[in-house]
Amino acid sequence: MVLRLHVHGGYPSYAGLGIEWNDADWQAFKLVKALKGQPFNGYADCQRPNGQWVRITQEKSAGAFRIFGEWGAAKLSELGLRKGFLVPVPSSGCLGLGRDPKGRALAAAIADRTTGFEVLEGLHWHRQLPSAASGGPRDVDTLSKNLRVLRDLPKGNIVLVDDVVTSGGHLIACAAGLRHFKGHVEHALCAAQTVHHRPGNMFGIPSRNLE
Repeated sequence: MVLRLHVHGGYPSYAGLGIEWNDADWQAFKLVKALKGQPFNGYADCQRPNGQWVRITQEKSAGAFRIFGEWGAAKLSELGLRKGFLVPVPSSGCLGLGRDPKGRALAAAIADRTTGFEVLEGLHWHRQLPSAASGGPRDVDTLSKNLRVLRDLPKGNIVLVDDVVTSGGHLIACAAGLRHFKGHVEHALCAAQTVHHRPGNMFGIPSRNLE
């Protein structure tokens, strides 16, 4: 089974490359920071799928969730997926079902804008490991051994939801864990893909297969 990755935009990581950031870089960066609930300076004017602009600040992050949610709902429709379950990829500190407010908020942003999808918090970690951004593991084998899955999975399409994807190890491990318990997983929706070189269109990165 193929796991297809769809991202709303890029997440610039240009350290040491001498690349001067442009407006699109800052928009993407601050949008992700708002979704993560992390601090950032100033504001970013970001575009909704309908073309309208929303100003995002650290204090007013609702616009970021609106943009991500509208994009995700539109992507599900584009893929022909009418109903199913949105499963958040657990944060590194999520050690029990229902204990990941950040992941739940990301999935809910999409579910709230659909009529057939609901949030299913079906994954958590056995023990806390450093986050990938802090040098934690990205290899699928290590992650799979630490992953715990809700065994009584409902029938239907399962779509993974995450904030930033870099190597894709977390998504692949989560898909494998869900499939082990008969979950049907073919797609993942992420707010951003880490990019080390500026893409031609920061908010037009093509979908691709992770597996």
